[in-house]
Amino acid sequence: MRDPSDADHEWQRLNTEALDHARNNDWGLYTNTQLDKADHLKREGLPKRELELLLSVLYLDANGPENRGGIDPELLREFPPFDPGMAVIPPALVARAVALFGGLGLTGEQAHAMFLDVATRHRNKLMPVSPAEAWTAITQTSGFRSLP
Repeated sequence: MRDPSDADHEWQRLNTEALDHARNNDWGLYTNTQLDKADHLKREGLPKRELELLLSVLYLDANGPENRGGIDPELLREFPPFDPGMAVIPPALVARAVALFGGLGLTGEQAHAMFLDVATRHRNKLMPVSPAEAWTAITQTSGFRSLP
């Protein structure tokens, strides 16, 4: 058995950080950490796993993740951890995902199916935007171009 590499330690740190943010209802920070994990997978040369994490980040972004750590649970009704009115879908992230779709040889239909699968698996009860609604919003950003 080999000793854990620096990359292994970094991955563990990012997983722990993400779990802490999720437990604290800091979904904006959680989203940022998921993007850090996608960057890690890019450095490791794992494009399919990188794409899956990017798709989960885009789904989170479409829901308008907020940081609500430390807020009394009663206040979460008034200030929910996701606010679609504050959603920002970064065109650069969409373009990165589209480039990965192309690099992996995925058609538009396959990209759509992959997004719906990833978003459905990562959806939690706090997220008000459905995967289908999120896909529509994502495909309308300037970073999206038609796939074959």
